[in-house]
Parts: sequence; structure tokens; C-alpha cells
Amino acid sequence: MKALKILLTAGLLLTAAATPAMAAEGQHRPRASLKITIAAEGAAATSVRLTCGWPGGSHPTPRAACRVLNKVKGKPAKLSNPDAICTKEFRPHTVTVKGRWYGKRVDFTRTFGNNCLMVSEGGALYRF
Repeated sequence: MKALKILLTAGLLLTAAATPAMAAEGQHRPRASLKITIAAEGAAATSVRLTCGWPGGSHPTPRAACRVLNKVKGKPAKLSNPDAICTKEFRPHTVTVKGRWYGKRVDFTRTFGNNCLMVSEGGALYRF
């Protein structure tokens, strides 16, 4: 009987200890979830999913991409690089970023003259 009480007590302690861990695990939802699409003239559009706050998704470098967005508080329209040195070839690349950034809706579309201009502004965010 004493052994049964010890086992039951141990089981209750383990359950109580696991409950906060499981609750905390459920709290690790991404704070930002964005779908980024790049459509280049004459090529099929490519899309990736980026999550931040808990970096991940299908983006190849989620931490670096999240750092880029953190600098502009999740507003891709504020990304700029006026010192970019790119060729003047015209090969349009249209970027679309849609989703949520820390509770705020993101709906951004911009067409760049070429890939170089696009990447010089968005860095890791548009490099996939």
C-alpha cells in the first residue's frame, strides 16, 4: 500500500511539472507569419513562408530575414538602399508580402526594375 502511495504521488508530481512546460510550448506561436512571393518577368512566381518571433517557415534564412523586417518594424515599404549600385537592365521583379506582423496586417506589393535592385533593398528577406 505504501509503495502504491509513493507511485501515485510521484505520478502527480510529474504531471504537475509537465503541465507548465506544455502550456509554455503552446505559447511559442510565431509573432509574425508572412507569405513572400517574387514574380520575375518570364519566370514562374516563387513563394516562401516566413515566421518571426519564433523564426522559421520555408524561407531559407528566416533569422536574417526577420532581422531585416525588425529594423523597419515589419513594414517592407520602409526598406531602402539609395546607395545601391546595380545595372540598368530592365527585368521586372514584383514582390508581394502578405500576412501578419505582431498583430498588424501586412499587405505590400512593389515592382523593382531588376533582381539587383530588389535584393539591394530587401537583402535576406528577398533572397530565396
